[in-house]
Amino acid sequence: MIAEGEAVVQQSCVSCHGENLEGGMGPSLHGITEKYTREELYDILVNGIGSMPAGTARGHEEEVIAYLMTLD
Repeated sequence: MIAEGEAVVQQSCVSCHGENLEGGMGPSLHGITEKYTREELYDILVNGIGSMPAGTARGHEEEVIAYLMTLD
């Protein structure tokens, strides 16, 4: 599950959040699970937030969240 989430993040997120997910056009994803609840992260992945488009992890939201939890 975590490896699948990492693959989705590498494919869909690094262009805005940076190669090491430490920020770029988008904010750092390190510690993101301390800022948002699991439900909020799911909602962000499905609906987008700010300039982040909706559906960036379509069908893999839980896997992406599991991976993001390892970045804390």
